[in-house]
Order: sequence, then structure tokens, then C-alpha cells
Amino acid sequence: MTKLRIFLDGQEADLRAKLGPLSKKCGELRASLTQAERALKILREELAEVERARNAIDAAELQGSDPQANPAMTIKEAVMNVLFDHPTGLSAREILQECNSRYYEGRLKRESLSPQLSRLRNDDKKIALKGSRWVPKNEAEQQSQDAMSG
Repeated sequence: MTKLRIFLDGQEADLRAKLGPLSKKCGELRASLTQAERALKILREELAEVERARNAIDAAELQGSDPQANPAMTIKEAVMNVLFDHPTGLSAREILQECNSRYYEGRLKRESLSPQLSRLRNDDKKIALKGSRWVPKNEAEQQSQDAMSG
């Protein structure tokens, strides 16, 4: 039994000797991870600020800060002007291209256009989606729909 006890005592001593440095290394790695997570959080916050600033600048430009753009022209008005020139309708991509070429010099983004298309269809009832094409409703269709909903 004494040989077994000596063996086990030796194993315990070896394991305890390895445990100390490994615990120290884990503590250092945890501290390093915490520091990296803090730096990552700061970078994400800075990135969000840059994105907000860029979006604000884009919005200001879309509001007509460009002297050639019509400052009173909203996205919905631009869409309606484009669709009245295309009574058979256009896809969202085509509407975006037309609005950008006519009014916004490429600054109008899809994510700004899409909600306006939905509002024109759902709230204002001025356009309809037929397949993949947005089409303007004529006055009779608008009045008929207003009478049914009112």
C-alpha cells in the first residue's frame, strides 16, 4: 500500500504544480477577453454613430440641399410623378432608377423607397401592386376604394 500511496502523492503534487500556472493563464486570458470585449463595444458604438451621421447627411441631401433637386419634392411625390408617366407600372427597382435619375441624382436608397411605396398603397391608396409592378390607381378606383372603406 505504501507504494500506491507514494505514487498517488506524486501524482497529486504534479497535478497541483500544473494547476497553479494554468489557473494564472486562465485569469490572464479572462482579463484579455474582457479588455477585447470592451474595445469591441466601443468600436460598435462608434460605428453606430458614424452610420447615424451618414444617414442624417443622406436624409438632408434627400430633403433637397442640392440646388438642382426640388426641395419640396417628397419621395412619395416623386414616385407618383414617375408612375403617372408609366401607367402600366414599374418594378420597385425601375421606380428607384427613375426617381434617382429625375430627382435624386442616385442618392435615393432602396430602404428609403420601400416604406414609401407601402404607404402609398396601404395608407394613401394611390398605387397598387400587381405582380411585381407598382401601378397608379386612377381617380375612379381611388374614390371607389375610399367609399368602400369609409
